[in-house]
Amino acid sequence: MKTKSYFIILSIIVLSIGCGSFGYSVSAKDPDYVAAIVFGALGDSTPEMAGSDTVMPDSFNSSGNQVGNVSGAICNLDETELNAFFQNVVTREVIEANFTEEQTSYEIELPVGNYMAYAWFPDYSDSISYSNAVTCGLQPECQDHSLVEFSVLPGQTLMGVNLCDRFHGPFDVPFPPSIARESIIGEVNGNITGYIGPEEEKLVVVAFNQSTNFWYWSVQGPGERMYTIENLPVGTYQVVAYDILGNIGGTPPNVLVMAGESTQADIVDWSGEYPVNPVQQVLE
Repeated sequence: MKTKSYFIILSIIVLSIGCGSFGYSVSAKDPDYVAAIVFGALGDSTPEMAGSDTVMPDSFNSSGNQVGNVSGAICNLDETELNAFFQNVVTREVIEANFTEEQTSYEIELPVGNYMAYAWFPDYSDSISYSNAVTCGLQPECQDHSLVEFSVLPGQTLMGVNLCDRFHGPFDVPFPPSIARESIIGEVNGNITGYIGPEEEKLVVVAFNQSTNFWYWSVQGPGERMYTIENLPVGTYQVVAYDILGNIGGTPPNVLVMAGESTQADIVDWSGEYPVNPVQQVLE
């Protein structure tokens, strides 16, 4: 998989889920690169229907089902292979397609019905989708990343179903029904030792995914010096603890989270250099 160095923050969103939380920052190496690949690929983001209203004989597949076509752009900023999923919202049946790292557009035949579309990296570490943010134009004000439902009609091609939302949160895109969630997520836990602040201070512990711009966090109450962060996608992390006084401790950036397993990563080093706390507000 090819990766890029990110340094321009486009947006930061903080969300809560149960007793644990997650957030993410979306960044890009070069604004012109993003404009060319994403915004340029979108063009007019409103889907268009091409074809006749008449049901033609060739609008049936070999199984006798009525079919139509869907096409769109693929905004593959990471230039990796993609597993795409076109999921019927009623039956949950999924039509799969594989896209190469060079592919920038697609067209696929689907049985008539209502669908949503998304694609995952082969290791399920990250994803792109056709969302309301895409139809909005992926501008800074486009913060609705829920998937868009679209209709496939017999003998017609729906254009503009662009797989271009890379700016969503880590749980905005579903895993395909064939994938057991526990097979691609794990958790990290550990002791917090050597803390140099007052015992009555609460801490926020943040797990930074080293391959994506996603981060996940939990809050430890006064005196709580053990942490657990669940529902982490498989990958490599750095885990960092913060208090409101500016004390920061963490792990090396090599904590490996494996599917279905709990990785222990004790926070012991309070003298290293660590990322700025992305959820400072939860301590205030």
